[in-house]
Amino acid sequence: MPRKELFKIHNVAERTGYQILKEGTMRRGPGVHNRGRKRILEDHQCAAIEAVEDANFSFAALSYYSIAKDISLANGSECAIQRNMADFSVRTYRA
Repeated sequence: MPRKELFKIHNVAERTGYQILKEGTMRRGPGVHNRGRKRILEDHQCAAIEAVEDANFSFAALSYYSIAKDISLANGSECAIQRNMADFSVRTYRA
């Protein structure tokens, strides 16, 4: 069914209908998009990085990649490790 007909059926102006459609679409879905690849870090490895970061202030000032390298868990790029930590619901807090 064409969009114009859909707007007529629901008694919505064409301009408003397109505006609603533009607002309501998300570019990506809520799921993790890894295109079938395995994660770089497992959950227990992310937890280890978070524990090291929380344990010492000097580690808290470093990036997740630096911490992972220091504890021998860095087996991917810095961007991939950052993304894995974000998927693990850990965010970087900066003052």
